[in-house]
Formats: sequence, structure tokens, C-alpha cells
Amino acid sequence: MDAPDQPQILMDALTRRYPAVTGALLGVSTATEARIAARSAAESDTIILLTRDASLDPVQAEAMRDIIAGARAAGRRVIGVAAGVPYDAALFAEIGSWLAIYDDTAPALESAARALTGEARPAGRLPVTLPE
Repeated sequence: MDAPDQPQILMDALTRRYPAVTGALLGVSTATEARIAARSAAESDTIILLTRDASLDPVQAEAMRDIIAGARAAGRRVIGVAAGVPYDAALFAEIGSWLAIYDDTAPALESAARALTGEARPAGRLPVTLPE
């Protein structure tokens, strides 16, 4: 049996805490998938975007922009979780809330879920300066 991927690990951690949470794990490797993801995001109350070095991946970055635009147009709240480099927060500055976890392992994603649900209080400062 395959191990769950990072978005599934985060989703599982969130639903263990809040069983009523629903979500869609959306691949965004094509423009069509990005449009579907953006439409799904617009139908959600809160969108948690898990990025992994989107600042280095133009396809992921474009898809995330579409999702963010759809969510914002629908008046939805967007929270970013940067699992790789924190520069994704600068790339998508229109998202006001970011959690930088620097890792995409199960323990890191479990900790992210704890922070997102208020079970843990994130602390610390980025060791880098984000470009404006």
C-alpha cells in the first residue's frame, strides 16, 4: 500500500481534530486541473493551500494564483502553508496568513495541523528576509 502524500497527511490530521472538515485534494499539474481546483476553492469556507517550493515551480505558482483568485473573488479566507522554502509567502503576498514549516514529513504536517486548529501556538521567526 502506498504511503499517503503530503496533502492527504495534512487533511487527515485536520479531520482527526474536526471531523466535520471536508476538503478536496487537488492536483494542479495542468491548466484544466487548476481551473477545477479554483472552482472547488471558491465553494469552500476556508482554503488551506499547501505549497512546496511554488516559488521555484511556475506550473504550481500559476495554479495557486488561479486558486487564490477564485477564492478571493468568492470572499473566502485563504491560509498558506509553505512546506518547503518560505519564499512562497512572498510570491503569494495577497494571502495574509502563512505558516512556514520547512518540511513536508508527517510530523511537520501534524504540527501544522496543530497550529492551524489552535492546538499549538506557532512561534519563531523566519531565518531569512522575504522579498517584497
